[in-house]
Amino acid sequence: MFKKRFSKWGFQKNSKRSAAAVLTSAAESECKKAANRWLSGPRAPVLLVISPGLGPHDALMSNFMTNVHTFSTAFFESVQAPNGLSLMLQQQSTLDQPRPEDTEEISFAFKLVIELLDRGHGNLAGRMARKAFVLVEDILTLDGPVIVWNLIDLLHQMVQLGHVQLFQMLLTHLIELVDGRKPETHPLTGMLHSLQGLVIGLSSLVSTFSSSAPTSSNSTLLLSPSTGNETDTTVAGVRLFSRAVSSLLERAWILNAEILFDHFDHRLFQVYFHVHWDLCSIRPPAAIFGALKQWLSHVEQQQISSTAVGAPGTEDIFGFTSVQQLLPPYKATSPPQDYEALSTSSMAALWEHGVSILSGSPGSVDTNVLLRILAGLFTADTLERWSIAVTQLGLASSAMMQISRVHASNVACAIKTLTDLNSEYVGDERWQSLNGVEQIRSVVALREYAHGKTCPRVVRDMWQLQDALVAVGEHEEAQEIGQSVSRRIEEYMQDISACSA
Repeated sequence: MFKKRFSKWGFQKNSKRSAAAVLTSAAESECKKAANRWLSGPRAPVLLVISPGLGPHDALMSNFMTNVHTFSTAFFESVQAPNGLSLMLQQQSTLDQPRPEDTEEISFAFKLVIELLDRGHGNLAGRMARKAFVLVEDILTLDGPVIVWNLIDLLHQMVQLGHVQLFQMLLTHLIELVDGRKPETHPLTGMLHSLQGLVIGLSSLVSTFSSSAPTSSNSTLLLSPSTGNETDTTVAGVRLFSRAVSSLLERAWILNAEILFDHFDHRLFQVYFHVHWDLCSIRPPAAIFGALKQWLSHVEQQQISSTAVGAPGTEDIFGFTSVQQLLPPYKATSPPQDYEALSTSSMAALWEHGVSILSGSPGSVDTNVLLRILAGLFTADTLERWSIAVTQLGLASSAMMQISRVHASNVACAIKTLTDLNSEYVGDERWQSLNGVEQIRSVVALREYAHGKTCPRVVRDMWQLQDALVAVGEHEEAQEIGQSVSRRIEEYMQDISACSA
């Protein structure tokens, strides 16, 4: 199925890039003016009737933003309807939705492709890309706000880092998948087709000033990261393309995030568990403050209610049958020895930071960090209620171990968030000399327990551990970590032939 498409990838080991110059002043001026016209307009989408006076780029951009808005709001409108929440949960139980860890694997498989390309492993990147493309089909079964959040952030990261060819291949593949599943009037179909039209239009604009750049048979300019053989105009053209597309994707992602936070509801935990909260390439909007305050207020009311009438009942989690769909498959593995201590200390510190941040001014806070704090605390609270339900229902100990593995992944996220916070306060060098390496080592151990040794997320964490070891002069151990990473990548891609990329 994918053989013909992936024979066109042509990934090669990255060439050493030359220093990029700028376009001639006249050409650069025209490109920037056109791109600015294309990306101008209000942030919020307006449902426009396409008129003869509206240019093709403006119409496509309006359609793109409108479909993002429709796709996200339609979900919350359906949930808020009478019995909407119950119907949504029943529908999710009948659909073959991926587990949250499978959804996460899709995103991190693509992130690993980017990492491999940046590290100069072109052949491995090609094989990893094929595996990621096979996995990505499952993302289309998720709810609208989740698809928009995860997918646009992934596309944005590709473009922002200059991997435009990977971005366009993924966009084309997604359109082929959606066209076979969704009607033409579906907002996801309209969103992807509008984005493709904008990409084609901007590619044509860039190619006007970059005559040496190749074009494909469908007139879409497949721009690749610059090499020493390209002209200066092509280098600047790629950068212009990346800035324009990433700016549009950022606006669409923020729009969806604002809708999600404005409709924040603690009962929608099944939806939130599929959202990739950490490692966002786009800064979340200030609307996250309202969501965090609302959730903290809910937790306080819960604590008062628990004190008055005892432990919370199982009705709060809609029955454990639906919860089991969110848990990873059972594995008889043991957590790290210091698991309980890490869990207690990291969650307490995360709570303290969250309360401290809320007492400050919204304009002075890094909302990316605040988002990770909210996700960590919300997940920990939900998992605690699940554990209580398991005890009350007298379920098998295997269910508790499944919850424990999800909790271990959340603790790893909490430690990474706290590490970033401490690094900011005391400086990267000072933090590395204190205990930065041990913190990353704990993250790797927790991730291995939660996801397994070959998970793409574990591999990326091990690369961070390797870099941290090099920074403190532990070169021998760093080399061993690097060799272990190579073995794990090969094991993860054992179903993808080396000659298939």
